[in-house]
Amino acid sequence: MRDVPPLSALRAFEAAARHLSFKAAAEELFVTPSSVSHQIKTLEALLGVKLFVRFNREVALTQDGITYAESVSAALNDLAYATSTISRRDGARQKPRLVISANAGFVDCWLSARITGYTPIDPELEIELHYGEDIADYRHKNADLAIHYSSIGAPIADAQPLFRAFEFPVCSPDLRLAGNKISKLEDFRDLTLLHEHDRVGWRRWLTAAGLADIDTDTGPVFQNTQTIFNRVKACDGVGLADDFVAFDELQAGNLVKPLPITRRSDWTVYLLQLRRDRVSEHVDHFSSWLTKTVNDFRKNTKYLGDPSTFPPDWGS
Repeated sequence: MRDVPPLSALRAFEAAARHLSFKAAAEELFVTPSSVSHQIKTLEALLGVKLFVRFNREVALTQDGITYAESVSAALNDLAYATSTISRRDGARQKPRLVISANAGFVDCWLSARITGYTPIDPELEIELHYGEDIADYRHKNADLAIHYSSIGAPIADAQPLFRAFEFPVCSPDLRLAGNKISKLEDFRDLTLLHEHDRVGWRRWLTAAGLADIDTDTGPVFQNTQTIFNRVKACDGVGLADDFVAFDELQAGNLVKPLPITRRSDWTVYLLQLRRDRVSEHVDHFSSWLTKTVNDFRKNTKYLGDPSTFPPDWGS
């Protein structure tokens, strides 16, 4: 007999862990906060560990709680998925669903504009696309597939390398210094650098370009590629982009690649197959489509990796 705690206790714990609030968990489950608290105390007694640290009006997960919450959330998601798979409404089975998690910048700037191309290939499939940055994110979203950026190699065994991008600065075509276009590396001494996540990317790019003495500890840090592009288009500064995320904006004339300098990214992008135990046929079909779409894209955009500006006549 499996040694599994009561489902009611697991549901209360998972909801409280997700909200970090007994009150919010109670509202979601249509019970009282004291009921949630009682269920979690029962669960802690069964496990012999503390799952939460309790403060006056707040709770926080312990390390055991963090570890357990990830597994419980995945298990409840599996149960919900299995239920939806076999349940019937009006005598008809629901459409299969493929859940994909990916970096927000890749989704917003590249994938979302192309994913509709997959619909004719698999018209019965419903696709859910979520933002995610790491394995914990993907598991929490209950993803079947993830598009993952890594600078240290494949994070799991079932990982297929998709591409490694070329990085280069981008600016607005309207940005000027003393009335002149941005066209020289030295111009970057007088420009605001817009950083994504941290300041490492600009530091590495400028060092490789031969301008290591620029202070990269200044300039705002944003958490999303599209936000940076919006600020770049508003002439608030210059951003560091790559041939995938910048392509559509460059083609539309909203951004330019002002310098004939590129650097191979430190990040390899992998396609992770996380849940081959379900909808495996759809996983295989989508994986094949994405790989072909990426490869075709690279063939048609090789020029963005060349040491040249875009538009080609920008510096003239």
